[in-house]
Amino acid sequence: MKKYHFKTSNQNNHIFPQLSQLDMAMIKHVKPGGNWMDIPEEIPSNRLKQIRQMSKERGIVRTTYYGRLRADQPAYTISTYFNRPGNGTNIHPWEHRTLSSREAARLQSFPDSFEFIGSEASVRKQIGNAVPPLVGYAVGKTLGKQTFVDLFAGAGGLSLGLEMAGLECVGAQELDKTFLETFEKNHPKVAGILTGDITDEQIQKKFVVLVEKSLGGERLGLLVGGPPCQGFSHAGWRRQDDKRNSLVSYFLKMIELLNPENVLIENVEGLLTMDKGKVLAGIFKALEELGYDHYDKPFVLHAEEYGVPQMRRRVIIVATKRGNKLPSPPIKLFDKCYGRREKSEHRSNPLISYPVVVAEALWDLPKIGKPINSFLPNFNSVDKTYSKWLRGDMVTEDFLKTRGGVKNLLLI
Repeated sequence: MKKYHFKTSNQNNHIFPQLSQLDMAMIKHVKPGGNWMDIPEEIPSNRLKQIRQMSKERGIVRTTYYGRLRADQPAYTISTYFNRPGNGTNIHPWEHRTLSSREAARLQSFPDSFEFIGSEASVRKQIGNAVPPLVGYAVGKTLGKQTFVDLFAGAGGLSLGLEMAGLECVGAQELDKTFLETFEKNHPKVAGILTGDITDEQIQKKFVVLVEKSLGGERLGLLVGGPPCQGFSHAGWRRQDDKRNSLVSYFLKMIELLNPENVLIENVEGLLTMDKGKVLAGIFKALEELGYDHYDKPFVLHAEEYGVPQMRRRVIIVATKRGNKLPSPPIKLFDKCYGRREKSEHRSNPLISYPVVVAEALWDLPKIGKPINSFLPNFNSVDKTYSKWLRGDMVTEDFLKTRGGVKNLLLI
């Protein structure tokens, strides 16, 4: 099997984030692993006043807000607001600033060769909303080689991961034109790319024609996508004029039109409890009506268990044509990280291998602020495997075998 190898490029999108004087004043007080509680009360901030008041009434809250990353743990979830200190744990571990877009991309497991197109705000959305490519890779390895189409493709993190695992992308759809420009830049061989609203029947028909042309008469192997599921009404999913329909209804409609052998739906963990479980049950029922088998429960994947230096959970629904064998769950290569609840034995006696940490992702990027000497990790002791992979000096399979704790893997 061909090994997926990246080419190195310059570290685009690695610039000092724009920060207010108040942001900088607060950031300078936060220690590695610390949060808003490190910031003195004399620094004026209405938001901090609200958080402190809530904590007095309900116990300590918002423990990730105004947080500084620990160099020796994976990051917390990278959202679309990683440039803001007050919207999560986004403060650089050893510089007084928030994360650059390239740093956030590395924490999402995007290789340095992946180029983002658009304004800084657009790039942040592309990175924060993406499925980490290494999560896509782990899922792709369970599915095996086949063609696939990506709906709601975004910048293409999931597609990149599937391609790394040996699958072939033949089509992609995305509403945001700039997002799709990034997709096209990094997937130049994909012919069936379409910008448009998938709720539009004309766009649906046009996309089907593009995909069928790309397939050249062959059957589509896999349809993937991460459709928002809020407001989903199973009763009306086949009716495009039903106002209760949400985007997942149109994803199901595309399953009906494209008739793939397999289906992969990616979503946030909240899908499990959305409308007291009725949304998930409705999706399962619709898949069954379309002729697909599925597991009783989706896969709930912790990104750090698959090589991503980030604590992020994603829900994956895999379905296959009735009578086919369902793929196995992805193999975990690293331990789960417990963040602030971590105990010493989690690090000293890992079950598999301790996850990839922030320092491994950021250590070799050019400094864009003044390092704080007391916060600097010992770079000589930082494992260099992940950064070698990011730069394209190591293929994915070798990175996971070298850094992961399970050696006897069917990865190649």
